[in-house]
Amino acid sequence: MMPATPAILVRIPLGRLGRPKEVAQATLMVMVMVMGNDYMTGQTLQLNRGISFT
Repeated sequence: MMPATPAILVRIPLGRLGRPKEVAQATLMVMVMVMGNDYMTGQTLQLNRGISFT
């Protein structure tokens, strides 16, 4: 996991970086939701704790 600098952490509403387990759980949740759904393709899963880097 990359080190979080105070400048990054103050911009994240939760105040911390996401953990690998949380990313895996979110990915699994999406995979389960779209099983058998042929209409949903090519989506991007954004896990950003309420902050968007653009």
